[in-house]
Amino acid sequence: MMTKVALVTGGTRGIGKAAAIELARRGFAVAVTGRTRKEGEGKAEEGTGSASIALPGSLETTVQEIEAMGGRAIGVPMDILDRDSIDAAVDTVLETWGRIDGLFNNALAQSPYLMAPIDAVDATKAEQTMAGLMINHLHITQKVLQPMLSQGAGRIVFITSGAGTTLCERKLEEGGWGFLYAAGKAAFSKLAEFVDLEYRDRGIVSFHIQPGLTITETLTAKYGDAALNLGGGMPSYTPADTGRTVAWMMDSPDAVAFAGPKLYTAPTFFEDHGLAAPAIS
Repeated sequence: MMTKVALVTGGTRGIGKAAAIELARRGFAVAVTGRTRKEGEGKAEEGTGSASIALPGSLETTVQEIEAMGGRAIGVPMDILDRDSIDAAVDTVLETWGRIDGLFNNALAQSPYLMAPIDAVDATKAEQTMAGLMINHLHITQKVLQPMLSQGAGRIVFITSGAGTTLCERKLEEGGWGFLYAAGKAAFSKLAEFVDLEYRDRGIVSFHIQPGLTITETLTAKYGDAALNLGGGMPSYTPADTGRTVAWMMDSPDAVAFAGPKLYTAPTFFEDHGLAAPAIS
C-alpha cells in the first residue's frame, strides 16, 4: 500500500506541529518545515524595537516525537520569506519520497509589524510582511501543485484568520489587529478560494480554515497566563484541536464534502457539523 506524503509548513511548534503529529498517526510520511533546527534556537520579538524571547520547539523535536510513535518524518529547514529555501524544501520532499499528497499551508513569518499601526510600517517592511503572509504562500502552492497535478490528486489546507474576512471595529490598543495582518490574511483567503476554483476539476481538494484563539507556545512565551485573555472573552483552544481537523481533511474521504472556499472554524469543526471527532491521543 502506498504511503501518502504530507508537507507541513511551520511545523516546529503550535498548530503546525500538532497537525504533523496527527498526520503521522494517520500513516502519512510527514515533512515539516521551519527555521528552528534544534531545540533552544527558537526566538520571537515581542514588538517593534523589543528584545527577542525564547521559544520552545524545533524541527528536530517534532521529528523525534513522530519517530518515537513509530511514524516517518523529516525536518526540512525553510524560511517562508526566502523563495530559494521554499524551492529547496519542496525539492527535498520529492527527492526523499517522490510525491506530495497533502500541503498544510501554515507557516507565518512572525514579524512585529503584523500588529503595528500604519504609520509605523515603511514600504519595505510592508512588502516583506506581505511576502510572508501571502506572496510566498502562493509560491509554495505553485511548487506543490506541479507534482499533485501530475499525480492527478492532492489536498491543500489553508489556515487563515477571521481578521482577513471580518470588519475590524477596534483599534490595536483596544484589542484589534494590524492592517498588514488583516490585509495579508484577506489575500491568503483569496488564494484558498482560487485554488479550489481553478483546480478542483483536476483532482485538487482544498480547505479553508481558521483556528480561533489558539494558545500556542508563542503566545504563552509572550504573554504567560494572560494569553487566555487576549480574545476578550472568546473561547480559547489548543493546537491539537485544529491539528486533528487538518489531518482529517487531508485524509478522510468524507472530508471532500467540505472542500472549497467556505471558511470553517477548525477547533469546533466536528461539533459544528455533527461529526464524530477523532480522538486526540
